[in-house]
Amino acid sequence: MSVKAKEEYQEFFDAMNRFKHLRPFQVIPELSGNDHRTIKTIACLTGCSTHPHFKEMPVLEEGVKVNVIARFMHVSAPQISRTLRGLEDKGLIVRIEDPKDRRNTYIKLTEQGVEMVEKTDAVMNEFFHNVFRKMDPAQVKEMTAFFTQLYELSQVEIERLKEKYKKKEDNE
Repeated sequence: MSVKAKEEYQEFFDAMNRFKHLRPFQVIPELSGNDHRTIKTIACLTGCSTHPHFKEMPVLEEGVKVNVIARFMHVSAPQISRTLRGLEDKGLIVRIEDPKDRRNTYIKLTEQGVEMVEKTDAVMNEFFHNVFRKMDPAQVKEMTAFFTQLYELSQVEIERLKEKYKKKEDNE
């Protein structure tokens, strides 16, 4: 790999890293970004909110199990449990014990939690609207296509490398 290519990759990843650290959720001091993602996931899974990522999911009106939330967010159950404790302390969620099987606990948003999802959705919509309206719509479309392609190619490459290094480990 050439030095120029390495520099271009580094410049690209530096730009991505800066974007990752923008943290638009900081305008809502009551919630961290992780809190927002968690209540948004619960809202989508329980029918309190709609999001294209969840459109094929059945609505779980009785609530959602902790392991389901963790799986959708790609985090560990202990990590999501800590977040849920904080959300419960803030009055945004409730835990509901399954009367048929006490080992199962369901998570639901409280009325205050639903209101918070609506508030954060409004803030995020305002944020993205104000950012994207300052850009050429063709540029936004092109950028979206670029990131979609980058994501898909990255997924394929990750799988290829996982298989390659799995085979090396198996041969050792």
